[in-house]
Amino acid sequence: GSPPLVTPSSQLVGAQAVMNVLFGRYKMITNQTKDYVYGLYGKPPAPIDPEIQKIALKGYPRGETPITCRAADLLEPELEKAKEATKDIAKSLEDVLIYALFPNSGLQFLKWKYGIEPVPDSVKPVTLEEVQKEEELVQLAREGKLIRKEDCPKA
Repeated sequence: GSPPLVTPSSQLVGAQAVMNVLFGRYKMITNQTKDYVYGLYGKPPAPIDPEIQKIALKGYPRGETPITCRAADLLEPELEKAKEATKDIAKSLEDVLIYALFPNSGLQFLKWKYGIEPVPDSVKPVTLEEVQKEEELVQLAREGKLIRKEDCPKA
């Protein structure tokens, strides 16, 4: 199908080329290559070899016949599902969209945003003072002026 060699299809071509070298020509086909052959990346610039198409789509979960429509037309509407899933927490359409785009981390963020769960220290922003204290410790370590507790003389 002569995929254009720009991201993401260039990565697809590279990964499939490696598979062809390691395992034999089209003996193992990446999921991305199967998606491309199926039509999820749009219509290829040139026809795909029917034999390779047959090999790539054998047992493909979406079907063994490539699509001819726009791939996005196959998507189910999801906004209403996202609204339902976030009805007890979302206060705006932006909150719903955060969840729709990032279901796991978005939901966690919304719980933190509205105080349903405490924000862990590991994700809280650090203050300038904390950064400066850490920089001082790094500088002392570079100068060899830090002593580990177990190395300190006992009193």
